[in-house]
Amino acid sequence: MGQRLIKYPKVQKLFESASQHLNYDLLKVCLQGPADKLSKTIHCQPAIYVVSLAALEMIKEEQPEVVVFSQSFSLILLIVDRKLCSYCRQ
Repeated sequence: MGQRLIKYPKVQKLFESASQHLNYDLLKVCLQGPADKLSKTIHCQPAIYVVSLAALEMIKEEQPEVVVFSQSFSLILLIVDRKLCSYCRQ
C-alpha cells in the first residue's frame, strides 16, 4: 500500500511523522504487512489517511496545475454552498 509514492521526499516525511504519532512504523506495516494487521481498523484508518495525503503530494509534484484547479473548484463550491445555506435560512 503506497509503495510507488515513497520516492517523493514529502511522502517520506508524512510517514515519518505519522509513525512518531502512532508509535509504530506505519510505512513498514503498509509495505510489508502482514495483511491481517493492516486490515484491522486501528492500522487501516491511519494507513488510508496517510496514503491519501501521499497521493496528493505526488499530484502536487507531477501535475501542480491539477491541484490549483481543484483548490479553485473547491472554493467555488464553498461559496455556492454558503450562498445556498444563507438562502435557506431566510
